[in-house]
Amino acid sequence: MGWLHPGDFPATLAAVGALAGIAPSHSIWRPQVRDRANTDITKRWSARRLLTHGSPAHDYLCRRRAIPDGVLKLASAAGLIREGPFGSAWFAHHNDHGKITGWEERGQAWRGFSSGGANTLFRFGNPKGTRLCVTEAAIDALSLSTLEGDRANSEAIRPLIPK
Repeated sequence: MGWLHPGDFPATLAAVGALAGIAPSHSIWRPQVRDRANTDITKRWSARRLLTHGSPAHDYLCRRRAIPDGVLKLASAAGLIREGPFGSAWFAHHNDHGKITGWEERGQAWRGFSSGGANTLFRFGNPKGTRLCVTEAAIDALSLSTLEGDRANSEAIRPLIPK
């Protein structure tokens, strides 16, 4: 037995195949064809229900992630959280003009981002605040709001409620 010398993956695959007495087959990668009728982010977001008390997504956020119901009500009233499939929660990402660009998807066994969406910012708080809190995920922004309470100077903390 000997060591394989570093090289590119196809050459290494061929060398290992030769040692095993088999020749690797070469498959050609083709991009996945997506249903373009289902890629409109705004329509897909709007088709989902706002987070409601007692739903599987609400239970996941309250019980498993320990985000208080009051914080979830404020974020839901601001239109920032929707219910995804299988008890997941969707957290809106918006651009500087307030247009939805995509959403984070979080659940007990799932973490992802909307297909076809652009990862911009989950904005939870006072847009005129003098303090900006950057978190890894929307759930972290909600958790920070829980820990710090109402901070009028923080964009990521004080939820806005549409009038």
